[in-house]
Amino acid sequence: MRTRFSVFLLVIVSFCIFNLSCQIQAIDSTTMSNQGWVQLGTKTVDFQSDTDIVPVALHQGMFRFLQIVVRNNPIKMNYIKVVYGNGESETFKTRNIYTKNTRSRSLNLKGFVRFIKHIEINYKSIRTGQGPAIVEFWARK
Repeated sequence: MRTRFSVFLLVIVSFCIFNLSCQIQAIDSTTMSNQGWVQLGTKTVDFQSDTDIVPVALHQGMFRFLQIVVRNNPIKMNYIKVVYGNGESETFKTRNIYTKNTRSRSLNLKGFVRFIKHIEINYKSIRTGQGPAIVEFWARK
């Protein structure tokens, strides 16, 4: 009996730690806008592994934080590379599976506030029969 309880407790604690480490949360666009986030762009991803570049207009502004929102279908995000206006870049190795209608944790961009030139993502879409995934990119000062 004690062993079963210990295993059960270990499974529950492991699940909680995994969820906290990923910090993936359900989200909608209205909530993002109300919290001061600006949508930088979107990308519809197909059912294969791929690397895509999402251009960001410089008039969007300067930002300190970035978040990724995934809609319609889950994806496995391998990395996110942010290329700044001055040509420098920063890579976030996420290696997370984002279920539909979830967002990443806030990614802290290096430096004070930066113009973002474009965002490069490497991912694999996961088939669920619900069509392609849509990845949204949001930033905040």
